[in-house]
Order: sequence, then structure tokens, then C-alpha cells
Amino acid sequence: IGYDKYLYVKDPTVSFEPLEMTSSKRYLSAITKLSPSPDWFSGFHDFNAVNEDSNTWYEDFTIPVYPYDAGTEDGDTYNTFSTPSDPLQPISQFT
Repeated sequence: IGYDKYLYVKDPTVSFEPLEMTSSKRYLSAITKLSPSPDWFSGFHDFNAVNEDSNTWYEDFTIPVYPYDAGTEDGDTYNTFSTPSDPLQPISQFT
């Protein structure tokens, strides 16, 4: 795929304002589109914000995320002029 200034920034850290969580709302999920590609995305799901070994909340944490291709558009470049995949391809992680 090659180098892209949007995928390989110097500091890929994303910080959020403090989140209010409860014992019944202790999981985090997030997803984002990687523009301008029509079918690239990144995210994570069901991160448990409670350390199950100690049954305490994490004060801070890092969640590694990776870019994925949804398999809905043909092409291997980062642009918006791809044609739909036929048949659709499986979701795949960029390596």
C-alpha cells in the first residue's frame, strides 16, 4: 500500500475527555472511517475498563488499533474512485 501521511503520523495517540462509566457500563467500543478511502476503517470493541484480576478500574490505558479494509471497494490505493467489489471480500487487516 505504501506510505501515507494520514496513516503514519508522528504521534498516533488519541486522547479523550474523561468518560463517566458505571459497573453496568464498563465496556468501551469505537470505530472510525479512514478518509478519503471509501472502505477503510479502524477501531476496537468491548474493551473492559475494569481490571478483572484486581476488580478495580483502570486509571488509564492504551488500546492498540489497526487499519482494516472492509472489502467493499476494489483497488489497493487510498482514493475515493474505486469500484465496488464483486463479490464482496472478507474484512482484512493491513499488514
